Amino acid sequence: MMKPDDKAPFGQRHRWHARHNPVGPGARVGFVRTARGARVELDDGSRLLDFSCGAVLPLGHDSPEVRDWLAGAALTVDGSGLERLERVVLRHKLAEIVPGGTNRRVRFCDSGPEALAAAVSLACRRTGRSRVAYLDAVRGRLDGGLADAAALVAHPFDPRLKQAARACRRDGALLVSDETRLAPGITGALTALQGAPARADLTAFGPGLAAGLPFGAVVTASSTLRWPEADRGGTPAACRVALEFISRLEAGLLEAVAALGGRLAEALTGLRAGEVRGLGLSFVLASERPDAAALAGACFRHGLIVTAAAQNALRFEPPMVATEADIESALAALRQALAEVRK
Repeated sequence: MMKPDDKAPFGQRHRWHARHNPVGPGARVGFVRTARGARVELDDGSRLLDFSCGAVLPLGHDSPEVRDWLAGAALTVDGSGLERLERVVLRHKLAEIVPGGTNRRVRFCDSGPEALAAAVSLACRRTGRSRVAYLDAVRGRLDGGLADAAALVAHPFDPRLKQAARACRRDGALLVSDETRLAPGITGALTALQGAPARADLTAFGPGLAAGLPFGAVVTASSTLRWPEADRGGTPAACRVALEFISRLEAGLLEAVAALGGRLAEALTGLRAGEVRGLGLSFVLASERPDAAALAGACFRHGLIVTAAAQNALRFEPPMVATEADIESALAALRQALAEVRK
């Protein structure tokens, strides 16, 4: 039987990828040989620094801590009418850390998109409406735009969040905070809305909550918001990892994130290559030039993995285990990329 580490010829791997990947032939990809923390080595010998993985893999690639937490964990949910302690304790913990009190409902899922869909489905059921609005698609004011909407899905970094919450209350829509692409702690707080000027009716989390394992969760603002059926998502193993990860954040990792994030923000600002926006270890470098994709490609060639958040914005989300030396290496690669693209 073929194993992932079998020595298939280099060219054959690319042919297999082009033939069988779900979107069809495209650019050649790099095949990972090893990955640990923020470091990735490809099978062609290239070594990369991954500053894109922190929101989903907050403890980095192949984390020894996650391996330890998984050791001996139950892998399946028990049968009907039975429950695992890890799931019960995690429900209570999430009810505690999401701002707004603890009298609430928590639903587990197996991915971020599934969690967001569960939040929207509950909003539709509660309001009797079917339309869903997305704050990042709204241009200008929100006056009267939610009268027939069940939910307004918002990114917690959106500066119009307070206005959005007010509009939802006025028009009877539910505000959904989409944190499915933000691991707890990546913003410097346990949840992205902690300290924000608004409270969400529903908060959706993704695999970053379980340090990259398949996982999702929805936390309601009130126990009166409830689903008509029980959940079957959230394996005991993923719940255990989520609990251990939250405990690690509360035991001092949040402070380390704040310190490292401050250094990253200072370094990015010092480049004078655009406006630096973000919190914790989640930043974008935005400019008036629509060259983010070209910069991301140049960064990759110089050993740094980052992503284009928009045509004019690069996203930086290193794992929480990155070091100051990693930041210096990332900045060196970014300087080379800027010199190449903006020469």
